[in-house]
Parts: sequence; structure tokens; C-alpha cells
Amino acid sequence: MATWEDESHAHEVEALVAWTKARDGARGGGVRAPELQRPTCPGGTLRTWASSYGVVALIDDPEDLSALERHLDAWAIAPEIGPSLGNEVGLYLGTVIVKNVPGAGWLAWPNGHPVVRLQSGRDLDVIALADQRLAGEGWDLPTIYTDAASS
Repeated sequence: MATWEDESHAHEVEALVAWTKARDGARGGGVRAPELQRPTCPGGTLRTWASSYGVVALIDDPEDLSALERHLDAWAIAPEIGPSLGNEVGLYLGTVIVKNVPGAGWLAWPNGHPVVRLQSGRDLDVIALADQRLAGEGWDLPTIYTDAASS
């Protein structure tokens, strides 16, 4: 399994989002992600959306998650945002966890799907967690972060 140890996650999403849009196949194990040194940051699209909707500048801080949380339901139904929202939010959530939770790091499962491995050894499928949140079936982003930080 590939791991990413580097803590300098300045910009983490373009290449990753491209293949995570097709992640339904990848989760089955039949599709492999391109070789990546580390996930590329959800900087571009999510930061642009946040800026254009007047959300705080996203600086990979846990407090950003509360600001994003207030906009998720409206964004989920917006045609220009909704289809990519789970990927973008999940990868941003992962970036916040990796940058702020000691011992957390990015990991690619054998099928190439990016997850966050916590110091305890627990893997968080941050994209699935974001998708569950958007479907109204999961925890809010700050709660996911708090759970990760306490593991």
C-alpha cells in the first residue's frame, strides 16, 4: 500500500478528483488509480466554490469544517457543484485531518482509493463519509473530525 508521509499538503486534489469521480468502479477493486506520490489537494474547485459563496478562506483548519457544513445542503443541489461535492468535501476533510491530527496520513487502498489512516491504525474513507453526510445519513464534518482526533 502506498502511504504519504509528507506533511506539506499545500495543494492536494486535481489528479485525485479526476479519478475519484469514477470511484464506484475503483471501490470494487477493478480500477486502479494512477500512480500518485500523495493525494493532490482539494484546493482548486472547493476553494473556488467557498470563495464565490462567501465562505471563509479555506486554510485547512478544523474550524473551516463548520463553515463548510453550513453550505453543504444548498451546494448539494446546485448542478454546477453537486455532482463533485462528495469527492471535493471528502478530500478536503481528509486534508484537514492529516494536517491537524497527529499521526494521521494519506493511504491508498490496494484498489487505489484514498483514505486517511489514523495513528491507531483505523482507516477513514473520507469520501464515503462525505457522501453519507450529503445523503443525510452520516455525521456532520466537525463531528467526523472530532472522532478522528480522538482515535
